[in-house]
Amino acid sequence: MNQYTGSFETGFVQGTAEVPDRFRISVPYKGRVLEKNVLLQQLQKWRDQGVIEPSTCDAISMVAKTKGWADLRDQYFVLLGAGSAMYVLFF
Repeated sequence: MNQYTGSFETGFVQGTAEVPDRFRISVPYKGRVLEKNVLLQQLQKWRDQGVIEPSTCDAISMVAKTKGWADLRDQYFVLLGAGSAMYVLFF
């Protein structure tokens, strides 16, 4: 960091879409949108094939199954690096 001569940047992005009546997890994949049981089945296939880590499958599945967890209106996200990680800060 002592040799870095550039500058760091910060920003803020706020959504403008209307708040939906309900929140759900959906994943666009090969021209379809995977939701509910279809999404859970695909996550398990990816896990079994080694495409995603078991913990990734478990975490996404838990969010998809748990009512209210997809509502992130009161959360803040900090992105570090070139989008390499996303951390949720709870205030």
